[in-house]
Order: sequence, then C-alpha cells, then structure tokens
Amino acid sequence: MINIYLSGTTRTPIYQQIVTQVKQLIASSNLKPGEHLPTVRQLAHHLHINPGTVSRAYSELERQGIVVSRRGGGTIVSARVDDPRVLMLRQRHLSNMVSNNILDAFGSQMPLSSGKQIALQLAQTCKLALNRTRYYKRPVFPALSSFDPSHHTV
Repeated sequence: MINIYLSGTTRTPIYQQIVTQVKQLIASSNLKPGEHLPTVRQLAHHLHINPGTVSRAYSELERQGIVVSRRGGGTIVSARVDDPRVLMLRQRHLSNMVSNNILDAFGSQMPLSSGKQIALQLAQTCKLALNRTRYYKRPVFPALSSFDPSHHTV
C-alpha cells in the first residue's frame, strides 16, 4: 500500500491531497512508471474515505497524464523517467527539500554565521549535484548556475 497521509486541518480538499502526494511519490521515485496504484476501493478503505474521493483523485491524475486507468486493468503510473512532467515534479521536489533545509538551518538556534555557512555549503552541493545529474538538460536552479561560494563571505 502506498503511503498517503491525509490532513483534516488543511483547507486543501482530500482528493487534491491524494493527487499531490501521488505526484510526490513519483517525483521521489517511490512510485515508478508501470507500477500499479491501489484500486479505488483499497485506497478508500485504507484511508477511511469515500471511494468517490479516490476516484476523483485518480481522474485528476489521469487528466494530467500522470497515470493511466484501464477498466479491469487498474491504474498505472504512466510517466517515463524522462517525461517532462516527471522532471518537473522531481525539480519541484528537490527544490522544496533544499528550501526546507535552508530554512531549518536559519531557523535553528545556531549563530547566524554558522547558518550562513551551512546554507552556502548546501547551495554549492546542490549546484554541483543538480548540474551533473542526467535527468536535467538545463540547470534546475538558474540562480545557482553562476553561484560561486568563494565570492561569498560569512
């Protein structure tokens, strides 16, 4: 069963939470092309929600070209690894991870100079990793393409 966690405290509709989390699972390679999603009934039972809500989420994912649903064949992740939609999802996922880590570094109780140093190291590491990866034809963070940590002081 895929790991989807629903929040009752957010204003985001439940079906949209499912859509977002399935996209995140694909972006993080926890769901791969060709993999079957749980049936509507299975996921609805697992999440304790109405099957119509899961059906609406799957329909939205299919409309976006992320999955393919076939009667009697289930719902399958359709996007290929090099599919622009998957690349965009991965880019967003990586960007969010980096942003959260930088915010955590600055939000902790460490001295500002230490937080800046960590942020600069993280930015340099991200720049190197993202520019070397085979998934992207262009830099993921254009602002980092000209980034040179040696020109920044703490």
